[in-house]
Amino acid sequence: MKRFKLSNSEEILMDTLWRENRPLTTLQLAEKVTEASWNTNYIDKLLGQLVKKGMVQVSGLLQNGRYQSRQFVPCYTKDEFLANMLEEQGVNQALFARIAVALFKKPAKSNESEQEEKLIAELEKWSISTKLRCRTKKRNNMQITLFSFISALLWSSLLIIVIYLVRRTRFRPHFGALTMVLLYLFCAARLLLPLEFPHTVIVSDSVVYPRIYSFLTRKPAPVTHLPVGLLLCAIWLFGTVFLLIRYALQYRKAIRAARQARPWDSRTASLLSEIRRQTGRTIKVRGRTAANIESAFGVGVLRRYIILPDKTYTDAELHYILLHEYTHFLNHDTAVKLLVTLYCIIFWWNPVVYLLQKDLEQTLELKCDRAIAQTLNAQERTAYLRAILSAMKQGGTQQPVPQPSTALFRAEADKAMRERFTAVLACAEQPNGRTASAVLIGSFAVLLALSYAVLPQPAFEPPAEPDSSSTVYFDDENAYLKQSADGRYWLCIDGHKPYELTEGDVQFYLEHSVFKYIRETEQ
Repeated sequence: MKRFKLSNSEEILMDTLWRENRPLTTLQLAEKVTEASWNTNYIDKLLGQLVKKGMVQVSGLLQNGRYQSRQFVPCYTKDEFLANMLEEQGVNQALFARIAVALFKKPAKSNESEQEEKLIAELEKWSISTKLRCRTKKRNNMQITLFSFISALLWSSLLIIVIYLVRRTRFRPHFGALTMVLLYLFCAARLLLPLEFPHTVIVSDSVVYPRIYSFLTRKPAPVTHLPVGLLLCAIWLFGTVFLLIRYALQYRKAIRAARQARPWDSRTASLLSEIRRQTGRTIKVRGRTAANIESAFGVGVLRRYIILPDKTYTDAELHYILLHEYTHFLNHDTAVKLLVTLYCIIFWWNPVVYLLQKDLEQTLELKCDRAIAQTLNAQERTAYLRAILSAMKQGGTQQPVPQPSTALFRAEADKAMRERFTAVLACAEQPNGRTASAVLIGSFAVLLALSYAVLPQPAFEPPAEPDSSSTVYFDDENAYLKQSADGRYWLCIDGHKPYELTEGDVQFYLEHSVFKYIRETEQ
């Protein structure tokens, strides 16, 4: 007997065939398998793998109305398979003989049949413990499946929508901007980590998930023989590569433009040095001045640039503009925006990620404004807002800032600017939101844990078992394949009228050596 390693699913299918001890079709197996809820497409795939491994073979056809279904039987008995397993574990014939002799040499307290049952029980116990160790080792590993990805997609989208709605309620002042940023990043991480853990509870769904699975596994035959899921993955990959290349070109263009822009004068450089002393934190930032841009902005993660428009500002206005962009770098906001942009590029087909990107950009601006406002008194906060207004008035209709950057403001964002101004003016009056933020983060942590604890999967109702009285058994001795002059394929069985086959059926029979060739075409 050949040595083959079977997966858990293949072992379940083989156990079902051994237990029933009769030829079974795919539909009958779907009904008889009690350890899992599988659809016929998955069982067909398992049967194909078992046929290639030489564990099962086609024994005949079962007529069910106008259709015929292939029936499968094991090539080996369960005893032969278990004996092969024991041999793979190091139990050769000599060792097996010694085990048997040792058991039979024990004092006989029962008859010979009881001794045989004891020997069989000992061997089965050893075999089962070996299988359990293997399965436990496999189960201890995390895995990513189609349904764990669908679950991650649904949970992540739901949490993003919830956070977006919470930000627009009257409880918004009680939650800090940093809290919202962290929650958005948690949602992004949930979709990037669609894991199924060993102790995840599987919940069967017979309404939604079976339809999703059937759609993804359907093959649009007139167009292609590839499943819909594979075609969607190809479109996903193509879109991701296209957007990634486009973003890389935009980012490179922005950095190149920053390098080619005019360096700052001594006045602007001295103001930046003063801001470094004021904040008490020093990071390397290069300064440039460029024409035809609407707003000051910061760009770069490793090589940081603050780009100022070629406009005239007072010392106070320039101080606050530089302080705003420098604070973005202190908060690592450019790195956060880069990660979120890459996240949107990867999941470009999910509209919810663009909601996250837009709202997170506004949240980062609120966080930056709040960090600055907390270091200023009321008069200085007013001067800070006047500096932003002055920069907006001088912006006009100039060229917009590049997307991969943190800008002082963006055109056509009046509502967002009103929210920022309101937050700065109310900074001193806002309550301490640490307790509310802790409660919100704790609640979302519980939801994230629950999202990994339960995993829905499709449950299929197997069809009624057809009448077995119409079973037709065949092999290469009493049957053959034939192709007629019009190109159709036929299965010819002695004593029966020919059965018309599809090209897929013919290919299956030839690949699995049920038949070796097709007879010549009739003229």
